[in-house]
Amino acid sequence: MMKPMNPGKPGENDGKHCPECRRDIGLWAVFSAILPTRVRCPHCKASLAYSNSSRLVVGLLVLGLLLGGLAYFLALRLQIKDRFQFHFVAVALFTVLWLPVEVAVTLLVRQRSVLQKN
Repeated sequence: MMKPMNPGKPGENDGKHCPECRRDIGLWAVFSAILPTRVRCPHCKASLAYSNSSRLVVGLLVLGLLLGGLAYFLALRLQIKDRFQFHFVAVALFTVLWLPVEVAVTLLVRQRSVLQKN
C-alpha cells in the first residue's frame, strides 16, 4: 500500500480527507462501505476509492471465507437441532468474528492508503 502524501497537513491527498471537498470523511464512511473502492464522502457525496486496494479486497475475501467456515464449525459444535437457530447462531458468530477485522481495516486504510475520486 502507498503511504499518504503529507499526512500531517489536513486537506492533502491522504486516506482521511475527501479529494473533492477536502473535509475529513470520518470513520463511519469507511466502516460502512462494502468495499474500499465504494466509499462515499458524507459531506459532498463524492464517490471515492482507496488506491491499490485490490490485494486488500482479495485478502478480506479469503479471511471472510475462513471466518465463515470457523463460525459454521463453532455452530456445529454447539449441536443445535433447530435449523433456524443454527443459522442464526452461525451468522451471529461470524458477525462477532468479523467486527474486529472491519475495525482494523478501517483504521489501516485511513492511515496508510490514499483516497481518490472514483
